[in-house]
Amino acid sequence: MALRSLTRVPYFSLLAMCTLALGIGLATAVFSVAETLLLRKLPVRDQSRVVVVAGTSADGRTANFPLSLTEAQEFLAGSRALTEAALHSYEGAAPVSIREGDRITRLGRALVSGNYFAVLDATPVLGRALVPDDDVAGAELVAVISYRAWKERFGGRADVIDSRIVMFDRATPYRVVGVMPQGLDIPRGVEVWTAMLATVSPENTPYLAVNVVGRMHTTATLASAGNEMTAYFSRPEASRFQREVRGTAQTISALTIGDMKPAIIAFACAASLLLLITCFNVASLLIVRGLGRMREVAVRFALGASRGRVAAGLMTEHFLLAFGGGVLAVGVAWATLRLFVLLAPRGTPRVDEIGLNGIALSIAFSLALLTALALSIGQAFMTSQREVERTLRGAGREGTTRASRRASEVLVAVQLGIALVVLSGSALLVRSLIHLERAELSFDDKQLYVAELAMRADRYETAAKQYAMLRELLPALNSTPSIAGVSPVVAVPYSVTGWDAAFAAEGQEVESTASNPLLNMELVTPEYFPTLKLRTTLGRTFSEADREGAIPVVMLSQSAARHYWGNESAIGKRIILGQGERARTFTVVGVVPDTRYRNLRTALPTVYLPMAQSFFPFAPTALILRSPSSEQALETALRLTLRNSAPDVALLKLAPFDEFRDVPLAQTRMNVMLLSVFAVGAVLLASVGLFGSMATMVLLRRREFGVRMALGATATNVGAMVLRRAIAIAGLGCAGGLALAAVANQLLGALLYEVSTTDFSTLSLTALALLLVATVAALVPARAGTRVSPLEAMRAE
Repeated sequence: MALRSLTRVPYFSLLAMCTLALGIGLATAVFSVAETLLLRKLPVRDQSRVVVVAGTSADGRTANFPLSLTEAQEFLAGSRALTEAALHSYEGAAPVSIREGDRITRLGRALVSGNYFAVLDATPVLGRALVPDDDVAGAELVAVISYRAWKERFGGRADVIDSRIVMFDRATPYRVVGVMPQGLDIPRGVEVWTAMLATVSPENTPYLAVNVVGRMHTTATLASAGNEMTAYFSRPEASRFQREVRGTAQTISALTIGDMKPAIIAFACAASLLLLITCFNVASLLIVRGLGRMREVAVRFALGASRGRVAAGLMTEHFLLAFGGGVLAVGVAWATLRLFVLLAPRGTPRVDEIGLNGIALSIAFSLALLTALALSIGQAFMTSQREVERTLRGAGREGTTRASRRASEVLVAVQLGIALVVLSGSALLVRSLIHLERAELSFDDKQLYVAELAMRADRYETAAKQYAMLRELLPALNSTPSIAGVSPVVAVPYSVTGWDAAFAAEGQEVESTASNPLLNMELVTPEYFPTLKLRTTLGRTFSEADREGAIPVVMLSQSAARHYWGNESAIGKRIILGQGERARTFTVVGVVPDTRYRNLRTALPTVYLPMAQSFFPFAPTALILRSPSSEQALETALRLTLRNSAPDVALLKLAPFDEFRDVPLAQTRMNVMLLSVFAVGAVLLASVGLFGSMATMVLLRRREFGVRMALGATATNVGAMVLRRAIAIAGLGCAGGLALAAVANQLLGALLYEVSTTDFSTLSLTALALLLVATVAALVPARAGTRVSPLEAMRAE
């Protein structure tokens, strides 16, 4: 009988089930992601006690200030907060080239100390973990791979143990000795762990930068662990800059999720709001449906049906609606999760573990079901005998339905207010994305390409030899018609990681040097500036004369020059790196605009050093090229040139500059897309609720409208009355929504770029847009109200 009743109103039934499917499905998908990333435990023992201790610079720009290997050992010797500790490389999972047959690909490799997995207390699913004996210079080169790499790169083969990974840059095989459990993503994005001292040559170990990973004492806290690091940075022999660094400690779970946490929390809140709208919408629809069934319910009571029996019938109907919506919601949730996994930015942690969470689905479904069942009981037990008699006589129809209609309108206003909160958040993210995409780079990125290279270190064992080889390669590249300009670079765009150092101006008072910013260090060649079309504002760029043995020179970005010398010319001035016997002095020969080459969100104050004078043991690993040709033509020409002139250099990847810029934009774009989906869903549901409420009002007041028209009111007057009511409801909802949005949008602060969380124009435009949508949703019911026949209304009276 309940099923037959629902089939008599197919549009209502379908609308109710689709509403439930959309709200429950989207909410379940987001809650499933949040559970995986925020709540699911890592495969380590007592994860809340395992922390990463590092430093944060005084200007707050560097939040992962590392230690040298010697400094880390000194710090650990005096630590009381950590009962045991290990080390991993500061840069995290750095990409390394590996040879797979004739192909050169990349894996994210982390250098770790031999006791790393013992400190984490993580048990491999295959083989063994690294041990201290592996972490010795000259020891056999072994590697442990991540669960995700084992499944995706090695096909999940059980015989992966004792297989070889050939690192192309060293032409040396590493023996795979273990596979770590799923979910162990420390450092983030890691695919292979190798022993630090066995991997890095002894002459390069002084250049190692590491983070401390330790297990806290039972009485220690994050604050006490951080304070120990602060005290170490403040020791008398520390550099001036180190004394301004404060120590910080983060749990490994917080480090794993990283900068994604604000976005996940924002999505979870949006999903909760959408689920709330869904419940209100279903409640509103059922109230509207109940108003249309007043006479039916009254007849049942008049024929002797008990309230319990009527309630049971209504509950059965509502349960069938909720069940149908829940079944559809599973499909919506599954599709949403697949879309999230597909669009997740590179490096998203634990993405291979994301799946439909049954608990989240059950909670969301139960909430919607309880809403429907509560209304069933209320509808049956709140109808008095007097109301039954009045309904059957037709005399009390307006009076008995007014309270229900008011309740429906309040629910619609609440839905519109919540929809405005989600819509305004989405609009703020859209504006933020537009600002980020239009950020001034200060160089011409059109026709710009980036080529990532891999060189065999057994042929070019030092940075100087690698640089010399690339210098010899440049004439061959420049003679290629497809290439209009080329420059070797150490770091690809937007790699985030890089080198920073605090310089002091010559003659600067010691007390004032603590306020000097960390300068982003770029090692470049003379060809760098013309290739990027980065023009000087003062002085000159580097030349072939700026080589080893010549006067050490640098170029500065405008903000760096302005910090040291204000409005004075920086040309000819000198800056100093380090102190005492290790101090190095450089003469400024040029100034260029601040660029967004390393970080898209921030134009970093930068110092440029000529690669030929570099004292760092790092060589270029990529080429910046300017080409009028297509990507395919350029790749063909580049591979041919490398094969003829440098057969020991492999081209790993060639891509337009825009593809690299898409990397820092990916997270923001995904945020915009997901929150926009929630916003569209919220507005759609709220609009449906308003439409239903207005349609019901017109249905219940048909006789009143007919009488008004019989007494002289025009169709326009009646239509305007309906529209005014709809706009009043929408206006009330928008007013409450604006107040709530001003508070709720604070959650988006960390996700926005050059947009305030209370941006007046954005909030105003979203409110106007929602009012417009509400007006459109009310047009059909308003038009229906104008079609009432005055003659029929008078006869009914």
